[in-house]
Amino acid sequence: QTLLVVRIANAMIQPQERFEDALETIEWLIRSGASTEQKCTGGQWNFCLPHKPETPAVPVQCKGVSAISFVRVVVQKMRDNLKDWKREEAFLVKVMARFAAAFSLSAAGPRVSIHEGIAEL
Repeated sequence: QTLLVVRIANAMIQPQERFEDALETIEWLIRSGASTEQKCTGGQWNFCLPHKPETPAVPVQCKGVSAISFVRVVVQKMRDNLKDWKREEAFLVKVMARFAAAFSLSAAGPRVSIHEGIAEL
């Protein structure tokens, strides 16, 4: 599993109050060079709600899945019982927003200085 996938999954099994810390860590990982497109080589997660045992668990296989795909798969599976997974789904929406922000920054490319003579061309 990638560092991003592990951090996202670990956040999902922690109390909601820790979601903001997880988002900060995810942003830091991306700024430090973690790729949202790197594929996992294995692993799986089984998300459940201990306070609602009647809610079916959400199993997710990680092999061959990127962080972006992992979030999409988890959200799709949670939507079957969305009323029970509202907080987790809101967190994953924020994760995807962080991914999108990181992508738009990297797509713009780094800013560089150019000589005035070149700019006049």
